[in-house]
Amino acid sequence: MLNELIERTNTSEFYNDCDLTLISYNFNALSKTCEIMIAINHNSYDEPVVDEEWKITAYNTEKINGFSDKILLPYTKLQLLEKHTLLHKYHDEELECEIQGIPNNLNQLTFDLIKLEQQLGNWISIKDMVGSYSPNMFKIPKRITIPNSFEEKLSDVFKTQELSFKIRNYNKGYEYTPDAKMLIFGNEDVCPNRLNGGQSYIIADEFKAERLK
Repeated sequence: MLNELIERTNTSEFYNDCDLTLISYNFNALSKTCEIMIAINHNSYDEPVVDEEWKITAYNTEKINGFSDKILLPYTKLQLLEKHTLLHKYHDEELECEIQGIPNNLNQLTFDLIKLEQQLGNWISIKDMVGSYSPNMFKIPKRITIPNSFEEKLSDVFKTQELSFKIRNYNKGYEYTPDAKMLIFGNEDVCPNRLNGGQSYIIADEFKAERLK
């Protein structure tokens, strides 16, 4: 029934006539299962209001973000994504890389790394991967771990500052979950899902939906 719920929330009739609100969610850390309860409230004045309640269950949950507010508007259009910037962390091999040298212009390097974050839709913090952008960062070879999809982009940035970028090791990493998908509560009319506009989302291997009312 998840596909049915997704298709429904993406219709113009749903967006014009309904509200999507959060009732509750809980996460069982032992089973890595997340349950989200949502309500659909019909706002049409020509017909009786019929409230619905749905339960979405996520299995082998990797990450939950958002769901701190009862009102989900304007992000009421669900999408199940198999490709997204955030999924590279779970789909890709990890690269252990070593950065050597002193940047020609630290300010320019900082600017280029922030620009790269913007190109990735501001979903990824490059600073979390690389660490501080201070000169002390380059006094000894700096080792970082990144998804292999980001290798070329980061390598290009560092090489413009005449920093060497060497791959030391490949491994799948402890977060490697190739079946991970992203259920996003988005709205492409407000903000494309490739950009971080504060959408709530869940990353998990499997999702199911059930209408309770």
